[in-house]
Amino acid sequence: MRITSIKVESFGRMKDREFELSPGLNVFYGPNESGKTTLMEFARHVLVPTTKRGQYPERSKKDCGSITYEEGGETREVRLEQNARIGEAPRSLESMDPSIYRSIFAMDATGLNDSDPVSKGEIRSRFLTIPGGDSIPVVIVSIDQDVSDTIGKTNASKSRLNDNSKEQEELYRRIGELREKAESYSQVKDRIGVLEAELAKAEEANREAERSNMQYARIESQRSAFDRLDTLRARRSELSKSQLLERKDIETHDVLVRSASEAKSAFEAIDSSRSELVARLPSRDEQAARRNRSRIRPVLDGRSEYEQRRSRTYSEVRPNTGKRLLPIVGAAAAIAAIMLIPGIDLWIRLISSAAAAVAGVGIMFLTRDKEAPERKANEDWICNYENDVASLSASLGIPDQSISGRLRAISDVESVLNGLDSLKDRWTELYTASMENDRELTIFLTRFRGEEGYRDALLKTSELRSVDDSISILRKSIADSGLDPDRPLPAVSRVETDKHRVSELSSEIGSLKQRCESILDTEELDSLIDRMCVLRQEKLRILREGAVSILSAAIVREACSQQYLNVRPGVMSTADRYLRMMTSDTCSLDTDPRRSELSVISDGMTKNSKQWSTGLRAQIMLSLKLAIAREMGNGDVPVILDDVLLPFDSERKLGACNALSLISEDMQVLLFTCDDRVADACKDLKGALIIPMS
Repeated sequence: MRITSIKVESFGRMKDREFELSPGLNVFYGPNESGKTTLMEFARHVLVPTTKRGQYPERSKKDCGSITYEEGGETREVRLEQNARIGEAPRSLESMDPSIYRSIFAMDATGLNDSDPVSKGEIRSRFLTIPGGDSIPVVIVSIDQDVSDTIGKTNASKSRLNDNSKEQEELYRRIGELREKAESYSQVKDRIGVLEAELAKAEEANREAERSNMQYARIESQRSAFDRLDTLRARRSELSKSQLLERKDIETHDVLVRSASEAKSAFEAIDSSRSELVARLPSRDEQAARRNRSRIRPVLDGRSEYEQRRSRTYSEVRPNTGKRLLPIVGAAAAIAAIMLIPGIDLWIRLISSAAAAVAGVGIMFLTRDKEAPERKANEDWICNYENDVASLSASLGIPDQSISGRLRAISDVESVLNGLDSLKDRWTELYTASMENDRELTIFLTRFRGEEGYRDALLKTSELRSVDDSISILRKSIADSGLDPDRPLPAVSRVETDKHRVSELSSEIGSLKQRCESILDTEELDSLIDRMCVLRQEKLRILREGAVSILSAAIVREACSQQYLNVRPGVMSTADRYLRMMTSDTCSLDTDPRRSELSVISDGMTKNSKQWSTGLRAQIMLSLKLAIAREMGNGDVPVILDDVLLPFDSERKLGACNALSLISEDMQVLLFTCDDRVADACKDLKGALIIPMS
């Protein structure tokens, strides 16, 4: 099954949104409150509905939408109408339990942290342990207790065998005392001693043969491990000839990349500030502004005088006009007075009035001629200044406007130039630093024939570490079996045991002992001999039971070792591969059936769940649940993840994204995240579809 599209008509606060999906990795990226959790819950509710209350968002009668999917080569659609699901549900999800679905296939951060499904119950026994592996620890304890009760750990410990041996020793002592009374008994006893010595020798030979056969079985069980060790050693030798990285090389590269990035960011910031200043220039032409810079200050310095001259010019126009009219007004008044004087001849009045008029006009012209030169000089200065302002404005690209507007624009240009001057030294410094950091990084990468060569060396270095870890594990396993991993397997063959001779000797010894019984014709001796026979038979039974317990313990432990190496469950192998990717091969899962709880191997140490950090726990749970999802769903059930990478650090997020990319080759993955690093990491993954939520 693969989801091809999700259409939300109304669900929570999400309205009329449609999303097209790819069959691989789909990354829904957006900030908080952009609808990621709402969209995820819509998909979960439509595919596997749950009756559990308190789900986000709150259910509504207006809920509706659809999911289109492909299954079995056919395209189908399942719809949500209010609280009812309409259409044909995916066959791969028909019998899916909602709680299992939300904990394994459609997880949020809370579901990821839920360890119950993988630590107990049917999922653990079905997918995470070898067949019968969950009962191995109890079996081992039971067998060890049987060995201790039957044979004992030492000669002085309480056990059935030690109690039997002590009682036999006492019987031998008492019977010997009685047998010394009869000469024939002594001869028979000597013969029995010879036969028993021969029997002991034969039994020792058989035991030696059995030990040799056990060594043969142990060697054969480790032969595949030796072959794997030889292959890894050959690969290590091949990798050692390649150009590898030391820790200081990786640290140097990271420092140079970080320094180059920081220097570039600092330069881009100040260059942006400089560009913003240049953008404030009227023509956005810094060179034109600088060519006219020498003209700016003189013009701005003349602004005050310009305003004073303009003010003076306007103030002189009205008063001077009245002053020039005073002579005319006076002449008119004189004429009126002359005309009103009685007794004067008319011609005298006319001549006097004419003389007064001529005098007024003459005074007016004399006064005008004295003020005109000064006013003209002031107007010429103002005209020249305005021309200078207009010329400078045109050179600077300032649009036509009033003189005061142009002067403000010219002042802004001067401010911008001053700001550019203040940034010049810092801009040059940061530019030089950025170029220098890029040069140092280029010089460093030259040793590895560029960035691609460096990445190749990094991969081979990582592979070498992985090979060394595998060699170390194999060496320890071989050494634990009692063999030397640095030497070839010894040549050992199976040896046949001679049980027939042992049987003959035992039979003859039994006959002689019967003769001894007949010689010692006393009630006490008969009773002692009878008890001795009972003890011997009981000892044989004890030895057989002890041998069975010892062999059982050896077989169980050997089987555990083989299962640990060769019979790892498929889900655990898949989860281990995912975990190694997420942790850069620093952690792996421990499936030793002798352990009763889930553990990991980190830095050569076995850690149980109480020793996991928050980030490691998240990686382990994600690896296990993804592997279980792949196995349970046969790759047909899409995996939906909502911000499950939040507990991961940057390196672990990159490893997790790579693992999800690998998983998406087998089953569809829908990843919801608000993390910029996760989105950036997924952008570089082949086949990943980034779906913005805002």
